[in-house]
Amino acid sequence: MNTTEQRIFTSHRCAAGFSEGLPDEYAQDILHLLQSADAFACRAYDRQQSWISWQDRYCNRLEKYGCTRRSVIDSTPHFIRSLHELQALTLNVIGMHDSGRLVDLSRECVQALAIGTVAGAFFSGRVVGGYSQNWQVTPCGQNDHGEVELLVLGVHMACNVESRSHGLWTANTREVVLRLKGGVYCFEPQRFEPWREEIFSALTVARKQAFVRTLL
Repeated sequence: MNTTEQRIFTSHRCAAGFSEGLPDEYAQDILHLLQSADAFACRAYDRQQSWISWQDRYCNRLEKYGCTRRSVIDSTPHFIRSLHELQALTLNVIGMHDSGRLVDLSRECVQALAIGTVAGAFFSGRVVGGYSQNWQVTPCGQNDHGEVELLVLGVHMACNVESRSHGLWTANTREVVLRLKGGVYCFEPQRFEPWREEIFSALTVARKQAFVRTLL
């Protein structure tokens, strides 16, 4: 990796974006921390079945190993009936007045995960009602004070179809219920430092175990 361009990494419905100028060592530490938080949350909860509990445990792990929460994302559900409404949706970060760059980067992470493509397929009839999915989006960058900030954004989408009979014909209304959860965190390298080797070692062991399972 280098520090002269914006970088976005995707894996298993997760996307982490790093803004231009963020030092490589910070980006690497954050990637390892996010992977550790993901594994920690998955050991307790099924992400698909218990998304809110999974999200809370995920964020607790971030706070334990070097992150301090500064603000929260408005978690009011959004009821969306067209792709245009989804594209016009704005992210409301409560208690944070300088999150514009992270919000912009979050849009690129969302595009990388093709969340809009899934919604478009539903509204066009190619995805059936009852479908649900969730994603994890984490844009990262330095603010004007040199602090490293993460916008931790969990996205949950539920696709519903309501049918109403009008005598000789039936009208179907397609609606996406979108829930957002998370907040803006400050990553403190000095707090993460004592845990760096332990987290890296645990991730290495997990990768080796996963590789062995694929061979069996």
